[in-house]
Amino acid sequence: MTDSSHPSPLTSGARSARGFYEGDSLHIRAYDTLHGSTTPCVQGDIDFYAGLAGRTGGPVLEIGAGTGRVAWSLAGRGHKVTGLELSPAMIWLACRKSLPQGHTTAAASPTFIQGDMRDFDLGAKFGLITAPFRTFHVLLTPEDQLASLQTMRRHLTEDGLLALHLFDPRIDDLSSFRKPPQEERRGRDAETGRTIVARLEDVDIDRFNQILRNRWLYSLEGQDGAVERQEDLILTVRWTYRQEMKHLLARADFTVVEEYGDFLGGQPEHGKEQVLVCMPT
Repeated sequence: MTDSSHPSPLTSGARSARGFYEGDSLHIRAYDTLHGSTTPCVQGDIDFYAGLAGRTGGPVLEIGAGTGRVAWSLAGRGHKVTGLELSPAMIWLACRKSLPQGHTTAAASPTFIQGDMRDFDLGAKFGLITAPFRTFHVLLTPEDQLASLQTMRRHLTEDGLLALHLFDPRIDDLSSFRKPPQEERRGRDAETGRTIVARLEDVDIDRFNQILRNRWLYSLEGQDGAVERQEDLILTVRWTYRQEMKHLLARADFTVVEEYGDFLGGQPEHGKEQVLVCMPT
């Protein structure tokens, strides 16, 4: 596991424009308080992944491990977990955590490795590979998506499972989009506990390339409540339709064996989640 005694990469800085997961962004600082297991689209996902890990026997590779929400939960249930994550700052936060209370005696801390989901070589195969919380959407071209799936395929055992979570794009929202009212979320800095306010400023839709860009203004409040730091952060994702996703999986030598609209066993439905369980063809 990455040494959690390394100096913190979460250093202060002036306002800048960057991606959500670049450097020590305020989004990363507030990630755990903005996104957790209570987020509607991931309700039940830990139990779902744990069930798959039990079926395959592991070990588990998590793609886009982030700050370790899924990895630490599965490790606490006795599964051997490796988390692949591109962001050093998110890995640093993941390594600060510990096994949840009541973990099994066989539990061991997960291992976190920095790497790009499009091209990595861990020198091992896994019984279960997961890409939770819509991680796959940060791949912005079909070529990158296919490269990532092929790399995952090389790391999966012949009787293993791949579990992907994507959102299912709502055609009505994409075809008749109007600028949304300002949305505001409040979180807390991972180190200082100070309030971080995130406000959605603008949305841009590139329908031809299926690219969605959300521009957020993040503000870090000081102890007196005054704004101490601000950042313009851009979240850029590519939406992928269900049948398009199945075609990509087939090209990467996967077969979809289970498909749901959520993590509670709901039927696939337009506008819900894409939860796909796949096996090597």
